[in-house]
Formats: sequence, structure tokens, C-alpha cells
Amino acid sequence: MGIVFRKASRLSKGKEQTIGQTINILSNDAEKMSKGSRLFQNFWWQPCATIVGMSLLFFYIGASAFVGFGVMLMVMPLQVYIAKVASRLRRKIYKHSDRRISLLNSFVEGVRAVKLLACETPLMDKLGSIRQGELFELRKYMIVTIINYLLLSITPLLIAVATFATFSLLGNEVKP
Repeated sequence: MGIVFRKASRLSKGKEQTIGQTINILSNDAEKMSKGSRLFQNFWWQPCATIVGMSLLFFYIGASAFVGFGVMLMVMPLQVYIAKVASRLRRKIYKHSDRRISLLNSFVEGVRAVKLLACETPLMDKLGSIRQGELFELRKYMIVTIINYLLLSITPLLIAVATFATFSLLGNEVKP
């Protein structure tokens, strides 16, 4: 968190950024640090698990194990594509959030003038329209995320079906 604080203190010095952009940058950094700490173990664990799993499968069922590995390799580009789409959508959401937070900050700073001039309704309409755009992008992002989780959930099943179907088609008997 000290890193995020140092970045926040650098952002406020001399850069032409709105409060919305600053808040979004800080929340994004905090989210990335949290996600990174959870996913860091995958960098060493996943290759080890794949090697051990493939070795055991090859030992027990032979070359049929490589069919499942091939399915895994074929699904990977689709997952990379989905991740890129999700990243693009996330950036769009951040832009909408920046605009909304900046407008809301301006609204709060000038609340006396807004009340005096009785222009709450147009400002609230503008804020609502920005929020609707943000929610629209957020819905698209959530759909892509759901598709990604579905793919992540169904891939092990596809791998198992392909592996054991190949094992059976090669004339081997699947024993419990």
C-alpha cells in the first residue's frame, strides 16, 4: 500500500488530472495489487502441475494424454482473446467513471452556485447519462467475464472427454 500512496503523492504534483482520474488510478492500482498477490502463485504452480499431471497421465494412459493437452492448447487463444476484450471494456468503464467522478466533484465543489441558479436537474440528468454509459459498458464487461468463467469451468471437462474418448477409440478399456 505504500507504493500506492507514493504514486498518489506523485500524481497530485503538477500533473493535469482530474480528481476522477486520480481516484480511478488509485483504485485500479489497489485492485491490481490485490489480484496480483492472489495470482502470483500461478506463475510457478501451473507449469509444475501441468508437467506432473501430464507425466502421470502418460504413465497411466499413454499417448492419449497428449490429446487432452492439445485441447488445452487450442482453448488458450480463445481465453487470450476474451481477456483482451475484457481489458478494452474495462478501460472504457474507467473513462466513464473518470467523467462521472469529475462531474460529481465539480458539482459538490459548486453546490452553492448550483442551488442558487437552480440547475440541479440538468446536472443530474448529465450525471445520470454518464452513469448509464458506464453501466452499459459494465454490463458488456460482466457478460464477457461470465463467458470467460464458463470457458474456464468447461475446459477441464472437454480435456477429460477428449482424453478418455481417444483412449477408448484406440482400443483400450477404461477401468474404474
